[in-house]
Amino acid sequence: VRSVYNDDAVGKVMSHLARYDTDIRSASYTPSDVDYLSHVPKEILDEIKCDPSRISFGPGVKIVKEGDELRAYRLSIVHSSSGAAFDLTEESAGTREAYEIVGTIFDSEYDDVTYVFDNFGSALHPLLVKHMVQEFIEENRNTKNQFIIATHHTSIMTLDLYRRDEFWFIEKKGGCSVLYSLEQYEKNVRFDAVLSKGYLEGRFGALPVFDEICSSNDKCCL
Repeated sequence: VRSVYNDDAVGKVMSHLARYDTDIRSASYTPSDVDYLSHVPKEILDEIKCDPSRISFGPGVKIVKEGDELRAYRLSIVHSSSGAAFDLTEESAGTREAYEIVGTIFDSEYDDVTYVFDNFGSALHPLLVKHMVQEFIEENRNTKNQFIIATHHTSIMTLDLYRRDEFWFIEKKGGCSVLYSLEQYEKNVRFDAVLSKGYLEGRFGALPVFDEICSSNDKCCL
């Protein structure tokens, strides 16, 4: 994912996040007291001065060229309930993930991009994950942008969002990952089926297999 580096972009992202019940009021970049560049070799610093965006020190950090010097800024987020400002690294894992996702897919200037996310929404509420997917689909109806995600969230397993051929499962077999489509179950899947229920019941495979749970007195533990 890309980082959001300018205040205008940050404002757009924060207004988006405010609709997600995050308690975020505003955000801006402030000078950092951490010297991120002290251990960077000189030859790399010279390259960075030509294009500071070529280096990243993590989410919420930007390097700016001011005159002949490079300066680090950190993102400061203000909450509505307390008015207190927090560094992005002090926010919850969910807020940090939401910030990165929104800054990547909802503040893009492009209309022909494929966004790929692994473990999408790992720190987010299932309803928020579904809402983000719905928003992406709605806002990109007139673009060629695509959204490819790997996730464990069953909240988005619905034919209201995707076609059958857009659902793929990954089954672990002998240490390998086997990829197959929901299409192969076409005859057994109604158009109004609750896919998440069927999946969790084991109808489509791709579920973890656990050892039996038992007490110390049970024979299976002997």
